[in-house]
Amino acid sequence: MTWKILAGLAAFALFCWTCLYTVDRSEFAYLTILGAHAGTLDGANDSQAGLHLRWPWPVMEIRRIDRRLQVLELPGIEQLTRDAQKDGIDRTLTIDAYMCWRISDSEGVDRLFKAAGGLDEARALLAQKLGSELGAACGALQMDDLVNSREPDRVRTERDKLRARLLERLSGQALSEYGVEIVDVRLRRVSHPAPVRQAIFDRIIAERERKAAEYQSLGEQESAKLRSDTDREVGTLRAKAEADSIRIRGEGEIGRAHV
Repeated sequence: MTWKILAGLAAFALFCWTCLYTVDRSEFAYLTILGAHAGTLDGANDSQAGLHLRWPWPVMEIRRIDRRLQVLELPGIEQLTRDAQKDGIDRTLTIDAYMCWRISDSEGVDRLFKAAGGLDEARALLAQKLGSELGAACGALQMDDLVNSREPDRVRTERDKLRARLLERLSGQALSEYGVEIVDVRLRRVSHPAPVRQAIFDRIIAERERKAAEYQSLGEQESAKLRSDTDREVGTLRAKAEADSIRIRGEGEIGRAHV
């Protein structure tokens, strides 16, 4: 009989446990009852954080959303730049970018679930929009605006303008449609596409080899010139020494004849 009482108490405790839930300060809790939205709790609000009562599953479902800053990585995408002289397509660049974002508030959580259906879907939509806006912005730039070792100030200025444009184009749309606040957008890396990198490296190597051959040729020419000048100097000194020797011997023989 005792084990039945213990089992009943355990079942009752488990049932009570399923009727409780907590809301952490770093999250939103999106509540649904029989699939219908019943409310959203914000953990940053003192009155909404902590322990709460709930209907047991599957009557009530709780979906937890991180309210902290999120980072969306956009993998390398090939973007086309503009040719200012020919008014056509210049060159293709591979651009890696990332976006820092967060859900604005409880109403933002509601908009996110209604528009996207969930966090994973929202990330996919944000990545698609970022890629689209980045492509449109890069299409108005020249390659030298993004990659230019001779003019670093120009690159810095153009990248700042690009960041400001992306924030302006994305912030309002993301907030109104998905309840997401765009905090920052940055370019992580700008490089040439993988298929042409080897050709670029080969061209750099060929250029270095050509320079090395030029330096070697100049070195050999300088060495030959130095050897020629040295041989001429040695010949001059030798001829002078021989002339001095003949003169001294001649003077000696004249001196002996007078004695």
